[in-house]
Parts: sequence; C-alpha cells; structure tokens
Amino acid sequence: MTNFNFEYEFEEKLIRDTVSDAFNKVSSPEIVREKINHTAINQSVQEFLGEQGMIGILSPRDKGLDMNLQLTSIIVKEAGKRLVSFPVIEHLLGTYILKSDPTFQEDPYETGEKIVTLSWNHSIQLNESNNEITISGSVEDIPFLDSVDAVIIPLHHKALYIQKDLLLSNRMKLNGQDETYPLFKATLSNVPEDKGKVKLLSYDKDEFEKVSNLLITSEILGLSQEVLSMTLDYANERKQFGVPIGKFQAVKHMIADMHVYTESMDVSVRYGAWAIENDGEDKEIVATIAKAYTSDAIIQVIEKGIQVHGGVGLTWEHDLHLYLKRAYRLLSMNNSIYEEREKVVKHLSQFLLLEEKITN
Repeated sequence: MTNFNFEYEFEEKLIRDTVSDAFNKVSSPEIVREKINHTAINQSVQEFLGEQGMIGILSPRDKGLDMNLQLTSIIVKEAGKRLVSFPVIEHLLGTYILKSDPTFQEDPYETGEKIVTLSWNHSIQLNESNNEITISGSVEDIPFLDSVDAVIIPLHHKALYIQKDLLLSNRMKLNGQDETYPLFKATLSNVPEDKGKVKLLSYDKDEFEKVSNLLITSEILGLSQEVLSMTLDYANERKQFGVPIGKFQAVKHMIADMHVYTESMDVSVRYGAWAIENDGEDKEIVATIAKAYTSDAIIQVIEKGIQVHGGVGLTWEHDLHLYLKRAYRLLSMNNSIYEEREKVVKHLSQFLLLEEKITN
C-alpha cells in the first residue's frame, strides 16, 4: 500500500492540467450559458473524455484492475469548476457498475461510444412469477435522459440496466434548480427482464456508496475552488474609496473563511480517494465524513462569495447563482446530509464502544 501524499504526483498533475485546459475550451462560461434549459449533453466533453481514455477510467477494486479513484476524482473536480453539461459522475459510476458484472459487455460505454446515466431516486419493484421477473415503478432524477443510451438504477442487492427507448414513452422533464443539468422522471409498468434491453447486474452496493459519495464530494470541491478564485479576482479588481475591496479587513475575513473551507474539502477528497483505493484503515467512513463536511462547507463558501461580490453576485448575469444551484443539486444526490451525519455518529459510537471493551 502506498503512503498518502499531500502533493499531487506527476500523473495526477498531468491529468489535472490536461482536463482543466480542455474543459476551459469546451465548457466556457459562454457555452454553459448556451446550455441553460437545453436537454442535450455537451458532445465536446464526451469526445474529449473518450479520446483521452478517461470516460471509463473508474473500475471496481475486486476486478484485478487499477481502481483509478484518485485520478477519477481529479477529473470530476475539474468538471465541477466548469459546470459541464454532461453526466460525468453518472457515466463513470455507470461504467463502474457494468465492469462489476462479469456477464455484461461494457466496451461501448467504456470507450465513450455510448453514454449511460444513473437514476438517483426510484420506487422500483421487482415482481417474480413463473421464473420471470418484471419491473414496475417510478424512476426519478435521471440526468440527460434524452441524450444517453441507457440508465442504471442502483438497487439494494442488484443494479438495474435499462435501455433508454423503454423509458421515453412515459417520461417527463422535471423542474430542477440547476438549469444546466436537466433531470427526468419515467415510469415502468410490468417490463420483463430480457437480458438485452433490461438486465439485473451484480455489484458491490457498499463500495458503490463510498465511491459515489467521494465523486459527489469531488465535484463540490471543484465548485468551491472556482467560486473562491472568482471571489479573489473580484476582490482585487473592485475598488471602493480608491482601493481594492480585498484590502478591507471584513472582506479578508470572509475570503480567509472560504479558503479554509476549500482547503479542508480538498484534503478530505484526496485522502478519501486514497483510503478507498489503497484499503486504508478508515476506508469505510472517509467518504461519508467528506460528504457530510462539504455539504455544509460549500453553501458557506458560495454565500460568502456572493456577499463579497455585493449586488452583482445576486444578478442573473453573474455566474455565481449557477454554482449555487449546481451545489444544491449535488447535495440532493445519494443520501442527505442528515443521513451522512447519522452514519458518522454510528461509526464513531461503535468505535468508542469497541475501544472501551478493549481497554476494560
């Protein structure tokens, strides 16, 4: 097991710089604005990630492959900075689930020829009769349904793979906060499993929860880093009484708080990715702690950024509101902050009880 390093290695720096340069071009603020209330994915992002072999980089730990979670978290973080209109987290997690099942051919998804997304909320029921399984229920919070090839729904013991065309006839677009990231809802009624268009997949639910939390936290970190950068630039450019507002003590305090929150998020993401990938002693809880912390910290960072910007920070013309809306959408994915906090408390309670038994 390699030791955790607070500094990026050469490969990590190379990935970061390559992805950052590309996303700055293919998902500039002007392009992001063009994508508002559109349902199509940003195909330039798809082409770049596919050409660079990054679109299917994430792998399960138990399949004899490099997990690449640390590199994946960097890609997701850079996507967050640029508010890319593409299901980066969902496709990475989708290919991760496909690789977990030995019976599924994931090649078109791993290369980016096809795109898969996830449903983050569902009420699916599996009904078995005469050795046949049928699926019914509601599938909600599906990003970019109109532009993908398939949807994966993580269930308790299996994951459900459904090709898009089975969902299109009973779908509707949801009115979400994040106008750059369209969400859909669809319903299924007694759809049979046919091993082609509909298939139940094996996967490790516990590891999936840890990895998904870590990637959600990574994108939140990207939002925070970009908002901090925007705020620093504005504080150095905006002048009052003939001096930049960044020289005023009250503004300095707010920016210092933003920096502390962002650096703390950065450490939690990087250490969490390392611990999960390298079987660290606290791998079971690090992603939950990171999600619980960043869920509070990101709102603090963006709200302070808006306050430093003053009136302009509240306007439609400024991009800060887009980052706030993306943050709220990310916080609604997977478990809520209250569920994550409860997991942390239970884990610490069990640890303290075990320590007490050992001591006694």
